[in-house]
Amino acid sequence: MGDRRSTARLLLAMVPVLLLAAGIRVLGLGNTDLWGDEAFSVMTALGPVNHLLDMLSTGEPHPPLYPFLLVVWLRLFGHSELVARLPSAFAGIVSVSVAAALARAAFRRETPSLTGSTKGGDAASRARNGPRTATNPNPEWLASGVAATVAGLLVALNPIQVWYSQEARMYAQVSFFAGLATLGLIRLWQGRRWSSVLYVVAILGAAGSHYYGLFVPVAHGIAVLALARQRRAVLGRWLRAVVIAGVLYLPWVIVALHVFTSYYGAQPGTVNLWAVALSAWVRIAAGWSLSWGHALLAAALVSALVFVGLAAPAVSENDRFARGTLGAWLFTPFVLGFLISLVRPMFAERYLVVSSLPFALLMARGVVGVASAARPVGWWTGMARSAPQGVAILPGSAIAAQRNGSSRRSHARLAIAAGLLCAAIVLALVPLDNVWIGRYLKSAYNTHMGMVNALARPNDAVVLDGTSQLPLYHYYLTRPFPTYPLPERLPLDESATAGALARIADRYEGVWVFLYATPDYDPSYFIPRWLTANAYRAFDVWEVNGRLQYYRFAASKTMTDRSSEVRFGDSLLLEKYGWRDAGYSAGESVPIDLEWRWLPTKLGDPLVSMRLVDGTGTTWAQSDQSIGGGYLPAGAWPVGQAIDDHHGLMIPPGTPPGTYQLLLNVYSADHPEHLPASGEGAPLTPAGVSLATIRVEQPARSVWTGGIAGFHRSGATFDGSVVLLGYSGSDSVKTGESGYLTLVWKALTPHPAVSALRLELLDTNGAIAQQRDVPLATASYPPASWNPGDVLREQYHVPISAHLSPGAYRLAVQPLPGPSPATVLGSLTVQAGVAPPPVAPPGHRLDFTLGGSVALTGFDLASTDVRPGQTIHLTLHWRDVAALDGDYTVFVHVLSQAQKVVAQRDQPPDGGQRPTSSWFPGDEILDRYDLVLPGNLSPGDYPIEVGMYNPGDGKRLPVTEQGKPAGDRVVVATVRVGP
Repeated sequence: MGDRRSTARLLLAMVPVLLLAAGIRVLGLGNTDLWGDEAFSVMTALGPVNHLLDMLSTGEPHPPLYPFLLVVWLRLFGHSELVARLPSAFAGIVSVSVAAALARAAFRRETPSLTGSTKGGDAASRARNGPRTATNPNPEWLASGVAATVAGLLVALNPIQVWYSQEARMYAQVSFFAGLATLGLIRLWQGRRWSSVLYVVAILGAAGSHYYGLFVPVAHGIAVLALARQRRAVLGRWLRAVVIAGVLYLPWVIVALHVFTSYYGAQPGTVNLWAVALSAWVRIAAGWSLSWGHALLAAALVSALVFVGLAAPAVSENDRFARGTLGAWLFTPFVLGFLISLVRPMFAERYLVVSSLPFALLMARGVVGVASAARPVGWWTGMARSAPQGVAILPGSAIAAQRNGSSRRSHARLAIAAGLLCAAIVLALVPLDNVWIGRYLKSAYNTHMGMVNALARPNDAVVLDGTSQLPLYHYYLTRPFPTYPLPERLPLDESATAGALARIADRYEGVWVFLYATPDYDPSYFIPRWLTANAYRAFDVWEVNGRLQYYRFAASKTMTDRSSEVRFGDSLLLEKYGWRDAGYSAGESVPIDLEWRWLPTKLGDPLVSMRLVDGTGTTWAQSDQSIGGGYLPAGAWPVGQAIDDHHGLMIPPGTPPGTYQLLLNVYSADHPEHLPASGEGAPLTPAGVSLATIRVEQPARSVWTGGIAGFHRSGATFDGSVVLLGYSGSDSVKTGESGYLTLVWKALTPHPAVSALRLELLDTNGAIAQQRDVPLATASYPPASWNPGDVLREQYHVPISAHLSPGAYRLAVQPLPGPSPATVLGSLTVQAGVAPPPVAPPGHRLDFTLGGSVALTGFDLASTDVRPGQTIHLTLHWRDVAALDGDYTVFVHVLSQAQKVVAQRDQPPDGGQRPTSSWFPGDEILDRYDLVLPGNLSPGDYPIEVGMYNPGDGKRLPVTEQGKPAGDRVVVATVRVGP
């Protein structure tokens, strides 16, 4: 009766553990993309069965059990990421039960006789512990139940077990069968019924799931030969079971013999086997989602508990055999895999997941061993001695001895063991949390496919750098593209691959290149290097473990070339540049040729920044690339040698038609500020070197919202003429400053009758706290020009009045004119900015207006008499008349009599603290400037001119005086420079 109660209690304790294991393994199971090997499993299982058989016998380096189970599963339930991974999740959940059963069976006290009977052990146990009653359960059952629960909990939380339980591969399955085989061996040792059958089935399951499963019976043989040589019955039963399993497995070995001799893989000596072994041990202990340093530390702490489990003394033959079996099971795959890989590399961290269950089981043995401190009466009965007072589970003399001196020690041991268990759980939860919150993903291939689907043009092709991508590519393919898996043969033949790429370049406008597992197929990165030298990279995005690039092809005869003598600092000389001088449509890419020459002062790893900027200074596209695409280290350039450099700039879908400036800047990691440009051959503007004027003539019919950070979908329709597809913008803004807002519009009718956009800030009561009207679209392509289906991405400034109260607001938009109400986009937090001080009247009054929006009302000048080398202190007084459409820069120049600039200061108003986009009508702004005069300045009169310009194209705002045109500058004063 007592045994039954103990069993019931164990089952009751294991229910929450199994529920925990199931929840952890199913959580987020379908939220991440398949990675390459998973897609291979799925696509192979979905293909013809005869093709699967042929591949398994000739090219797939894994046995057939998992693929055939997956064939049945996917045909019954579909092939989504969730469904494809569920078999592994089931295997991982059942592994927890197997681990608990192993712990219970291994840690029980019974010692088998030579015939395998356990009755004598039961009798001895009853003699030692007294009769089992409802209040006196067998302490050995209690201890084995505790060990089973601890083992199940540690396996349920083991990061590597969870990781591979969420992967559509065979690793969770082989781990389960390895555990089941070891349970069969323990039961065989104990003389249990059907243990040989269980062992044969489990060994076939392990070896049929993964070839590392063959190491499990080898490990078992080591344990049996070392610990059971005198037990002929046990040895005989094990040998018979192994022979039966071997005979049943032999036909597959004969079928798959070709795989062992011909599979293309790493060559001997090319893999650092010691590094793989260390990495595998660390990852079994700490999982994949910790950085190497943190994983190493966690593994060291957890491994200490494993070795405590190995070192804890055995108190019975049963316990000694279990400990030896777990140790052999843990280390044999490492040792044999290492030795075989010296001749035929087949050593990978994921293969060694077969050793993860003994790792967790030995951790459990270590926890229980610390709790009992291996006292002579048994490392599990120490657990029983710590039972609550009043529960009579030991004879009276033992209880008296305990009460006379061991109670405190027992409680201390229990506290230490509980602390170790909690530490092990915490060390497991950290990497699991990293996975759950998305810090560590296995793949984002579908993200790259979404980019290609959204951005690819009709005459684009796809190149897969590495043929192993094909299953993954086809799994996520939704649009048909001409696809070229390269290289065509392994190892890569550079001449043949160059010929294939040249034929692709002749046939298509551009090519999308998926770089996944490239070092295995293209170790010298020949394909991207060839494309960098012969095409124009316009797109380059990393996602998790892969990279997506887009290269635009362009014939040299279509390029417009210009000579140049533009210097960037003292490091680089731009001698020539060229671009394709033609009208573009949104979504197309601009090819750009540059020819550089090193100057004597070199710059480490220079980066070329190309930007597409409109007339208001707003950037619509940007590309930052290394010279030579990252395949030409700066240190390899001889001084004076010309370097051809190809760049591409993609015009994002949604860019409004209009005229844009192509701006060039150069910087580097050790010089993050843009290098100053000087010289001739291209217009020099404050925002960069203007290489060309780019005309966007056609709008896009779709938009890639993944390229808009923080994008939220909307779908709000206004007056049946335009629909707001979505938005992105600032979360918080300080008073007196401006936030940003991006809106994506789609025209539903020809030439929608809207022209402006009302921006409203609503307080917590829904009242309008601030309102501003701005143009709904760029002046180059207003809504009156839109056609049905046009998709436009428009960018706006959201200025916040310096007088607005800080707090939480909601941002709403409403196209004007129109009967449709405003649509609330989201929340906006307004933070307190620097309050503008009261403005005193200017010392010198003026009456000029710039751009019809800004009034220059006067200035303050400390003195008009100065000397060479002194500083002029000038304060300008601005007043906002009407809302500006962007941020403008103020220039202040001191001019010679020949109208040459001798001192200057260009900056946004108030040193950038009060950008013009944040001004509201009626705002008064003090704008201070300090201008240092040259020390060698000749005596004479020097006028001071001021004005505003667009930093994007350098165009100045026109000036009017009392309504009459007055040029593009204001001469505010003249200073006299004395001797």
